[in-house]
Amino acid sequence: MVVLLRQLAAGGAVLAQHADFDVAGLGISSWITGWTGSLPWQMEVRR
Repeated sequence: MVVLLRQLAAGGAVLAQHADFDVAGLGISSWITGWTGSLPWQMEVRR
């Protein structure tokens, strides 16, 4: 999956990702961003 996402990004696609806003979700989000260059999407605390 990471290879496909990296190929899409190299081809000019803008990658956005969303995860739970907890410790595990933030870790996953950070990992995905580091490997694919994706941008967090709607990653904020809502009240």
